[in-house]
Amino acid sequence: MSILIKSAIIVDSKSNFNFKKKDIYIKDGVIVDIADSINSKSENKFVLKNLHVSRGWMDTSVSFGEPGYEERENISNGLVTAASSGFTSILLNPDCYPLVDNHSSVEFLRKKSLNTTTNIYPIANLTNNSNGSDLASLYDMKLAGAVGFGDYKKSIVNSSILKIALEYTKTFGGRVISFCQDEFLSKKGVLNESIVSTELVRLGMTDAVIFDENGTNVLPAQVLYKKNILTLRGSYRPMTNVNEEMFKKSLEEFLKEKKVKKEDTLVVFEITLSNLRSAGNIDDSDYLDRAKLLCSMGHMVMISNFSEYYKLVQYLTLYTKKQLGLTMGVSNFIEIFDEQYYDNLKGGILEAFGNIFKNNMKVYLYPLLDKDTGEIINSDNLILENKMKEFYKYFKVNNKIRDLEFNHDFLEIFSKDILKKIKNNEKGWENKVPKSISKMIIKNKMFGYK
Repeated sequence: MSILIKSAIIVDSKSNFNFKKKDIYIKDGVIVDIADSINSKSENKFVLKNLHVSRGWMDTSVSFGEPGYEERENISNGLVTAASSGFTSILLNPDCYPLVDNHSSVEFLRKKSLNTTTNIYPIANLTNNSNGSDLASLYDMKLAGAVGFGDYKKSIVNSSILKIALEYTKTFGGRVISFCQDEFLSKKGVLNESIVSTELVRLGMTDAVIFDENGTNVLPAQVLYKKNILTLRGSYRPMTNVNEEMFKKSLEEFLKEKKVKKEDTLVVFEITLSNLRSAGNIDDSDYLDRAKLLCSMGHMVMISNFSEYYKLVQYLTLYTKKQLGLTMGVSNFIEIFDEQYYDNLKGGILEAFGNIFKNNMKVYLYPLLDKDTGEIINSDNLILENKMKEFYKYFKVNNKIRDLEFNHDFLEIFSKDILKKIKNNEKGWENKVPKSISKMIIKNKMFGYK
């Protein structure tokens, strides 16, 4: 039988024809010619728009049913389905009964794919009867054609068994597939991810950890990838009405930026270790309480090692090239113009600001009330060192800094004052924090509340 495939794009990284459009002539199941144009007569001719041809695919995790559960799927029908879907090789899990824990069981599966388009590569059981404790005859099954060993969706009883299996299979080039759960270690225990994750940050083993609105530890790449990100840094000890207003007002402005859509936008409340240590040595419950309060309001929380803002921005740009925004108060904003923070950079403050204002970065500035004069300080009247004034003017003129609207009554609210009242069991702090926050603090006796 002959087949002529016309104008197909070949997808094969190991071929000189990779991503080239060619005619392909096949005779008796063998490719005999590949050229720009082939006019040979053929029994079957394929002319299709946007046609691509590649090597056969491999599915590395397939479960049929045979033997034992043929009503679910038998091998012959499964192989036909695989072939019609472009898969010429499959790794077949030991998801059957009897299990694949001996030479004859492996041989049975291998023979099932003889003279078929799709080849079966059996994964045999790692332990006898999948009991997780006694190793099966691994080498014997390797000789029968097993390409790997693992108890499908079942954990081993003891990690020492896995160690023995790895050392043994190394002698003959076998592969071990492990279901990642050790019941000998876990038993009925539960790992507190919050404490472990933040401890990793404290020890410098990771730069940041993120908790979603449910308080669950999530992978940064999972939530930050290709997002517009608005970040609010603070101590949040506790969350106050000022913090809530900064969040709402800056988000309103952020969503007005070009190309920023609500569905692609993420707001992150960041607590840095430098803020965590601001009051000296504190226990885990202190900063986890802060994260719990923020998560309870539906916010995402990052605990990080980034004392400088430019390091935070560098971290975020690892995951997104979209719009970034930073929300901060005037006092914090003035601090970032202090050159001493950038002594460790060759380019000093210029290098730092070059990193901060990537991705069309915008800074959303919340005003400060001068207690001595009663003056409200914003981007128009803040005071910097003389040599920084022209530098600052560049960012101001280019609309990189936006002043936020504010409630005048909130300007006299400070977290440290509220924390002091909570610890001293004084009244008057409850109406200066969001209602749900005050309830949680009182109910759970957070921050030293008695």
